[in-house]
Amino acid sequence: MSKFLEFYNSINTDPAVGAEFKKIAEKYNIPPGASLIDFSDEVLAALIPAAEKAGFEFTLEEVKEYFKRSDGGELSEDELEAIAGGKGTEPHRCDIGILYV
Repeated sequence: MSKFLEFYNSINTDPAVGAEFKKIAEKYNIPPGASLIDFSDEVLAALIPAAEKAGFEFTLEEVKEYFKRSDGGELSEDELEAIAGGKGTEPHRCDIGILYV
């Protein structure tokens, strides 16, 4: 699982991470339920220090690549096999995008 996805998942499961995300959302006037894929580079870059504070390290480029792959990009052979076989522990890419904080 990517560090960005781990951070994303922790926004709703870790109160401290959720509070940091909420501060950023308020600073940039992001409404609840907004799609992360539509965030500007400036907002995504603001998430990085909050993520690092919580122990998640990733770059803006890694976030962009994640969204590129989750927005119609091709899946790897392993990802296709996991989906086709109904196995795997990593959440599918289609579940990212909307947060309710």
